[in-house]
Amino acid sequence: MYIVIFKATIKQLDAIYSEMAQMLRDKALGKYNCLKFETCSENGFEIALSYWNSLEDIKRWQKDAEHQVA
Repeated sequence: MYIVIFKATIKQLDAIYSEMAQMLRDKALGKYNCLKFETCSENGFEIALSYWNSLEDIKRWQKDAEHQVA
């Protein structure tokens, strides 16, 4: 199993950010075989942990156009 750790600076934690983050999580879980997603937001930062069975799925997720834009 692989775990990807992602840290983001959040300029504004609002409905738009939350909706985009949820859409991307759902896409990772549904389309790219992500096993689990955990996040924590505090003090203008978000830490996300995503769990994967293969490096190939992680690489495909990294290349997703909407994921790259976000």
